[in-house]
Amino acid sequence: MTQPLSKARLGLCLFDNPYAPDGGWAVESFGTPRYIRGTGDLRSDTIWLVNIDGTAFHQMGLSRTPRLRSDAFLRTKLSSISLELGLSDLTQRDRASMLCQMFTAMMDFSYIDFGIKTAPTNQLNNGIRQVVLPIEEPIDPAVRAAAQAAWQSHVYCEKELASSDSQLLSFVFHRQSYAQELFSQPLPVGPWERFEGEYPHEGTAFAEWLEALGRPALVEITLEHLHESINSLVNYGSGAGYTTSAANRGSTITFNTRRWMTSVELRYLCPHARITIHGVILGNGFASSPVNVPSWDAQIQRSYAFGLYCENLWTSLTRSLDGKYSKSPLAAWMHSLDRICCLTKCRQLVQEEGFIVHSYGYGRVTVLASKTQILAMPHIALRLGILAPAPEPENIVKRPVTPKQTILELTQLVIERRAHDLISRMDAIAIDKAHELANVYNRPSVATRQLI
Repeated sequence: MTQPLSKARLGLCLFDNPYAPDGGWAVESFGTPRYIRGTGDLRSDTIWLVNIDGTAFHQMGLSRTPRLRSDAFLRTKLSSISLELGLSDLTQRDRASMLCQMFTAMMDFSYIDFGIKTAPTNQLNNGIRQVVLPIEEPIDPAVRAAAQAAWQSHVYCEKELASSDSQLLSFVFHRQSYAQELFSQPLPVGPWERFEGEYPHEGTAFAEWLEALGRPALVEITLEHLHESINSLVNYGSGAGYTTSAANRGSTITFNTRRWMTSVELRYLCPHARITIHGVILGNGFASSPVNVPSWDAQIQRSYAFGLYCENLWTSLTRSLDGKYSKSPLAAWMHSLDRICCLTKCRQLVQEEGFIVHSYGYGRVTVLASKTQILAMPHIALRLGILAPAPEPENIVKRPVTPKQTILELTQLVIERRAHDLISRMDAIAIDKAHELANVYNRPSVATRQLI
């Protein structure tokens, strides 16, 4: 192959210093890496993914450069991918080639699935959202305010002081399986309206009343008490802050007080909390997801790039048409489902393995791990059905390969062996299979998709 399916020119550049883009290794899709001296050496007819953090990207004025995309474009940052796969033992040149191949594969997948012909301006998930969902209809200001108050993308946990040898490391869900799990859940449909009738004010009784009603809800609540087993993990309202560009430059940050929650989160917390209901906004009903994980060739589905693509599929339902975080009822609902899945794993990591949880969200649980826990992470991950990051080279695990291993077990095995060549070959095969698939795949019409 000599070019991506969409015929767009794509490339990736890893600058030596992600806060001073003066030099680094650049490579185009299917090309040879070369060292450049700055952004002026990047071709103007190529879309370049660069390892510059989103905030710095805007502050440097690079967001106004049409050919550049920030580190946030793939949803999971390039630096996080490198940590997850243990790419630190590769040269920067080889790392750039490997990451560019992933970028190319993901853009090929989005072309086959949605006809996306070039890299969207903000993030890939936003480009998918623009195709899958219509423009958000105007909704009652009270409904929008409630949805915004129920929105929370990350949770930062209360925690004890850790020992000096602890490290921040992340477990992640297997991205393809995680997207399939989220898409299997019923999602809320409007129109939304404030309920003025009688309803139970105690949390459990309210959840039973709502279950009988068969409708989704945004619920104004007070958490009177959280059981000690989850209090530090829920930390209700933490991480729900939202900032303006002015706040990022030192102004006061306004925090979302989280006075509202979705009914799906209410049902999950009721057994562990004493909750009082103060107000109810009801949706019209439930529908299936308008986007799903495509059932493509198994060799595509086994690639690491396909997992990253699946993450962009489900997070597309959390974006607005203009590329920002959506604060719609649907977005609040998706983040609630994500928090529930992550919190379930957090409880196991704390209660069964003694980890200190730092934060969670977007299918990722970040923990403070001791040296002993770090060595055990691959084994713990497999027991809990999640993935651990690559160990240091001196601690590589040589787990045997067996015919009956699941896709999660195989993925963990490849990661923990730091098998970079195999990951790269799997992504290359996925690209070849995508090119074959492009000739026979019938892309679902947007008009036939169920819209929420």
